[in-house]
Amino acid sequence: MKIKVDTKEKFQVLRPEEPELSVIMADEIVKIVTHGFGSEAKNAIVDMTGVDQADEQALVELATLFQLCQKNGASFVFFGVCPRVKSAMQGLDLIDVFQLTPTESEAWDIVQMEEIERELFGDDLEEGTEDELSD
Repeated sequence: MKIKVDTKEKFQVLRPEEPELSVIMADEIVKIVTHGFGSEAKNAIVDMTGVDQADEQALVELATLFQLCQKNGASFVFFGVCPRVKSAMQGLDLIDVFQLTPTESEAWDIVQMEEIERELFGDDLEEGTEDELSD
């Protein structure tokens, strides 16, 4: 399975190079993304423009990865998802789980906005915890 990885400062862009998103490819995406959790480039954007079909189990694994990313303070965004794959996501009731954008630029914007939110709310949460401890 081929996945091209382009690492930027705050995120990685993963580009599957095969037309079918299989379970094996989803497993590889999981490994790449979870490996990045400890780095500056912990966020992931998946370029789905070359994917025209997806295995149902692969989509379930990626939905689980999305939740894992949220727990680890990382963003996970897809762009360029074709109607056939969107339909498969809807059929599994996963369409609302994923963050989908039409373009790579919009995916970058989401990652940057979520990074800002985590910085802002992360500081508030830490201060709130300290205040509670001192009371």
